[in-house]
Amino acid sequence: MDNDNNEEIIKTKGKMYAITTLSIISIIILFFVIGLYFIKSICNDFFKYKENYYSLDITNNNKEQIISFLKAKEIDYCESLYKIEYVYSFPHQEKITIYCKNEQNVNLYTDNNSELVEYIKYTGKFGER
Repeated sequence: MDNDNNEEIIKTKGKMYAITTLSIISIIILFFVIGLYFIKSICNDFFKYKENYYSLDITNNNKEQIISFLKAKEIDYCESLYKIEYVYSFPHQEKITIYCKNEQNVNLYTDNNSELVEYIKYTGKFGER
């Protein structure tokens, strides 16, 4: 009878050790997978291509001001302009795009258009994509 009791205690301890070991291994694997997912999501956010932009809808109130900036620098523009956008993406690009309804859009460099860039930043809406 003592022998059966000792065998039962040994089997119970063996099962307890097996369950404890499997639980610990499962928890370690779970934390490892969660850690990898967390690191991957942080790296994707950090290394993905991002553009910051300022977009300004052209209305009757601001159209003359924008046209005066363009005329001062002797820049060709379209008469059907409806939106202007300043895009900044370090180190990829920095440009100004004038969107036209009936004509091809006009792309400008920001080198000598700092007043126009400041105007778009001040009065436009900021966004990321």
